[in-house]
Amino acid sequence: MPDVPEQPCARPLRRAKGSVVFHDVSFAYPGSCRTVMRDASFEIGAGTRVGIVGATGAGKTTLVSLLARFYDPTGGEILDRIDLRDYKVDDLRRQFAIVLQEPVFDNPRIAYGRSA
Repeated sequence: MPDVPEQPCARPLRRAKGSVVFHDVSFAYPGSCRTVMRDASFEIGAGTRVGIVGATGAGKTTLVSLLARFYDPTGGEILDRIDLRDYKVDDLRRQFAIVLQEPVFDNPRIAYGRSA
């Protein structure tokens, strides 16, 4: 993954507020003229658990990559009190636990979400 630039006076982030706001976020991968996300706006409240699901190519990985600042939006802003671009990159990424999962249909606990 490419590195995003860190602001010269980036703020440390010990603990994120927990709410996330996407405000008119647009994105095109570097070197591409094709916009893969356009004017996305939504808010996720602090303490909310979110599962991102959708068909292949729907933008799940792009959404998470923007949130963790593997890429920066080409338009709009992503906020947790302030624009995520204003935080130290390493501090921001320490705030996340991301579990990527391919569908596994031969394990009923995974396929149907049952706990052990």
